[in-house]
Amino acid sequence: MKCLMLVISLALSSIFSFSFTDKIHTLKSGETSLILKAEKDTNSIFLADMTGKKLTFDDIKKRHAGKILVVDFWASWCGPCREIMPESTKLVEALKGKDIVFVYLSIDDNVEKWKKANEQEKLTDYTENYLILDYRSSRFLKEQKLTFIPRAMIFDKAGRLKVSQTIVDGMGQLGYFTKMADSPVK
Repeated sequence: MKCLMLVISLALSSIFSFSFTDKIHTLKSGETSLILKAEKDTNSIFLADMTGKKLTFDDIKKRHAGKILVVDFWASWCGPCREIMPESTKLVEALKGKDIVFVYLSIDDNVEKWKKANEQEKLTDYTENYLILDYRSSRFLKEQKLTFIPRAMIFDKAGRLKVSQTIVDGMGQLGYFTKMADSPVK
């Protein structure tokens, strides 16, 4: 038992000392901007589109500045996600032309299953459809406690997270989203 505890404590101390030593080395060499950049990067969500092109969620927010973002988290293996997807896509169609963008983010581990589910759910028609590459390690997703799907987050026109736990399940929400889209940026 003592031997096991010794091994565990040595392992933990080496992990923590490596990280700490690395940061001190960076600070000593005057590269504080690298630390700040790394911390900013870890607060983002890293994505890939259907062609494999990589980007971040921040890229999407910048591209759609001034619009509401409805971010729908799902996966090919999630029965409830797949069940509500047709209603969600009807809502997207009904809101075309409004200042609102629906972004579909999958937490799939298997790229081929994700692509197949995209075709089955007709999500290939939507440009804002991505695979999350780092959902298990994304600091933002951990802070938001993304522990269940289906789930949606809503960002206002200024890019601020307004609703962090909801479900986009269809046309019953048309009035709500229309009102949001028609409201001015605050």
